[in-house]
Amino acid sequence: MPGKFALMKRTTTSAFTLIEMLTVMAVIAILASLVVAVNAFAHKKAALARAEGEIKTYGAACENYKGDFAGYPRDIPPNGVDSFTDKLDPRDDGDPTKKKYEESSLYLYKCLSGDAKPGTDATRAANRTDVPDGKPETKGYCEFKPDQLDKNSKGEIKFIVDPWGNSYGYSTAGAEADEKYREEVQKNPNTPRQGKFQKGFSPSYDMWSTAGVINKGGDLNEDRKRWVKSW
Repeated sequence: MPGKFALMKRTTTSAFTLIEMLTVMAVIAILASLVVAVNAFAHKKAALARAEGEIKTYGAACENYKGDFAGYPRDIPPNGVDSFTDKLDPRDDGDPTKKKYEESSLYLYKCLSGDAKPGTDATRAANRTDVPDGKPETKGYCEFKPDQLDKNSKGEIKFIVDPWGNSYGYSTAGAEADEKYREEVQKNPNTPRQGKFQKGFSPSYDMWSTAGVINKGGDLNEDRKRWVKSW
């Protein structure tokens, strides 16, 4: 009798158990965390590669600049005024948000872009609204893309920006120290190199990105290991 057997037949339903649902959610969470980690790693690797490439490009531009001016970009103002590029020292300064970073970076931009050169008007505001073409004063040694420059609300260029949104570091502190050391050696051949004559890492210039690390007084030597640098 079909009707009787139909009533006696056990009804079954398909549904996930609580354990199965929790297992699926855990797997999804693990996969999502892996995607985020891989994506973060890829972005970091791309940023490091970009910083390395830009530092090499700016370094090559500095070499071309040296060929015309017999020296690397270095701010040497008159009347004993502090130099932007001499006062920034990678041995001591690890906070790219400081004014000294921005000032030295802006000076480097002016020298390499053709926006201003020593002997023309290096004090005027850099305010190009597009990629520099080298026409205002003298020829440029490097073309800067818009995303390589940070600007203020007036459109004036503030500094050369690294992939982490901070200013690149550019220093001639080593050149200043080497120059003073040579002067002292002329007076006293036994003058030691340590102390006030030991600045920067190169006697020409130092260029670097802190790679997103902002030192607020911690171990600068440890932070510096993560920098992208020219030395």
